[in-house]
Amino acid sequence: MAKRRVLITEYVMSCYREDDYAYYDLLPEALAMVKSLEETLTNVGIDVYITVSRHLKETMSLFKNTVSINPFDCVNELGKFASEFDNVIAIAPPRELMIIADIFKERLIQQPPNLVKELSSKYGVVKYLENCGVKVPKTIMVSAGNLREGAIDIPFKVPFVVKPALLAGSECVYVIRGGHYSINRILTIVNEVIKCDPSGNAVLQEYVDGIHGSVSVVYGANGPSFYSLNLQLISIENDRLSFLGGILPVRDYEVVYETRELVNTVYRCFPSIRGYVGFDVVWNDAGIYVVEMNMRPTTSIVGIVQLYPEFGKYLIDERGGSLIYLGDVAPETAYYLVLDRNVGIKASNTKTIGISNAGKRVVVGKEKSMKDVYRIIKPLLSNLAYDLEQIIK
Repeated sequence: MAKRRVLITEYVMSCYREDDYAYYDLLPEALAMVKSLEETLTNVGIDVYITVSRHLKETMSLFKNTVSINPFDCVNELGKFASEFDNVIAIAPPRELMIIADIFKERLIQQPPNLVKELSSKYGVVKYLENCGVKVPKTIMVSAGNLREGAIDIPFKVPFVVKPALLAGSECVYVIRGGHYSINRILTIVNEVIKCDPSGNAVLQEYVDGIHGSVSVVYGANGPSFYSLNLQLISIENDRLSFLGGILPVRDYEVVYETRELVNTVYRCFPSIRGYVGFDVVWNDAGIYVVEMNMRPTTSIVGIVQLYPEFGKYLIDERGGSLIYLGDVAPETAYYLVLDRNVGIKASNTKTIGISNAGKRVVVGKEKSMKDVYRIIKPLLSNLAYDLEQIIK
């Protein structure tokens, strides 16, 4: 019997142009996700192929099978391969993911195209989740037209977050804190974010004080099959929010149980949801709040595969329905850090993923406990959005 052929296409790796330095520091994260997907799917007997820009030939040797992509028409070129693979896993910003979903349709091991469109906007998805009974922060969306008319009515006090409606990651994300911001400064920041967003919209969201994390879930036709609650290492400095990495899984089982309820609630609300979904969350004494929902594999997959190499069997299982938690099948704790190229780390059980001349690299490791991880990474962290030491204790 022929092996099942799966294509993995990641936007930055596929669309990188040699003169596009803005993408260069994003490549290590992209490589880390794709390499992890390749490893875990290969472990469960899948024949994996990776799309790579012709301008990234140096990365092709990292993978067993690659498909060369013209970076000047990278998304549309994927249509040439629509019939060559049994399935496709796509990692892309929301706007591009909508196009890719339309190209591959039922071959995509993710959401159907209609659900990708419904849940891609950072504003729209919060409203959908709120209607499902999920805790979410107060959220509004504004455009350049609102700014011209002076029609921004913000229904919450500082601090609050300003972010693009259709961009991935922490690009162009600001945090408005304290009383030292004039209205003109706030409007300037909002206008900068609007210019950054492909749809010309900025999302303003109440900042929830608490522990920043993410939830990684795999959904099948009969329900969710796998989930993990992860700590996110988020820094706030000079109005900007930055992603530094993560630690997983969380073993506070009171919060893990509430996470399980969230995972099941989303399935009941969206029974056609499929594949890997990532939620950005914040939790405190009032419960878990979902601040974003990502309809694609997220960076946490790097840590998941580090702990549980067989994770790929859940990605390709279309049925689902028998739910397990990562912390119940993996006794150790993983971490991944997005570090400046010249920053060292004092640990032996690690691997580094990077590319020559990039200013960033990803370091992945695992230890026996979260305390052991904290001891290693503590010197590398500053300006975190919450007190990590209190959680470790």
